[in-house]
Amino acid sequence: MGADFSKDGATPLSIACVSAITQCNPIDEARFQAFRRAVNLAVQQEDQLSRRVSRSGSALQFMTARSESMARLEERSGQSLAPKPAWRRARDLHATAFKQALDDSEVASLERSVLERVFVLLDPTGEDVVHAVELLVAAATLMKGDISLRVQYAVEVLQDDIEEGSFSIEHALYLLTTMNTVANYFGDPLVSLPLLESIAADVTQSMGGAEIDSDSRKLAQIVAQHPLVVDYVEPSAHE
Repeated sequence: MGADFSKDGATPLSIACVSAITQCNPIDEARFQAFRRAVNLAVQQEDQLSRRVSRSGSALQFMTARSESMARLEERSGQSLAPKPAWRRARDLHATAFKQALDDSEVASLERSVLERVFVLLDPTGEDVVHAVELLVAAATLMKGDISLRVQYAVEVLQDDIEEGSFSIEHALYLLTTMNTVANYFGDPLVSLPLLESIAADVTQSMGGAEIDSDSRKLAQIVAQHPLVVDYVEPSAHE
């Protein structure tokens, strides 16, 4: 049951290359952007079809994201996370649309096999559907570049979909748990829930209620420069 990506370019080399994701990030920035556009287009098309077939516009408002990243962290830590953020639109992405997005964005074979594994991670029940925002935040985690750039792109993924208003602690925690869960899936240490909550609180306090649309770079820098994040990415920095 569930999407079978096991024969679509997956190789032992692709697994080895992402065994430590903070040191070996396989997704090229340009192809991430192409994949992001393809995913957003696929979601828009599915959304339009759903509206025509069975849903009204009002039924799509403020749906809560089904975050597999949060569920997995809750299970491992034994603690409940803060309420999940609400989204302006339905953002489900089905396996067939996901495969089409991979084809349309012409990602390399290594990138494709990694993204297919992320889809499986975010669809543990085998329903062949993931939340598009969570998928793109996960993909941003795997980009080439420093942590600030990856966080910036992850924040930008949230920009069009969070409720209007300031960047909240729930959004920060959603971002951090998703990125941490993906990194852990590929071999990096799992950051504890209390530490993630501490980082999320510090980040939102530092932002001072700033609008997310205009401060994605500033937010990324705050996250990247947080002492706990620095210790995670560069554990020898303070030794």
